[in-house]
Amino acid sequence: EVENAPWKAGATGLAAGSAGSLMGMGGGFISIPILTGTLKLSQHAAHGTSLCAVLACGLGGAVSYGFAGCMDMQAALAIAAAGGFCA
Repeated sequence: EVENAPWKAGATGLAAGSAGSLMGMGGGFISIPILTGTLKLSQHAAHGTSLCAVLACGLGGAVSYGFAGCMDMQAALAIAAAGGFCA
């Protein structure tokens, strides 16, 4: 049974973000096993949940960099289009 525990989900994000940053890898590498083990999500639900979190964080970072003028918009759009096509 899926466990609805927002504090566990928040702790998962903290652990995944910290570990991912320190080890130079994506947080999904950490968060998906935690989501399936601790929150009892199915593999598909854990992937979808992780992707939603990545989208929110990535969008926030992109907007911040964009406003600071630190983004090549043409390259970003090309990469996003190719990545979206291949996903």
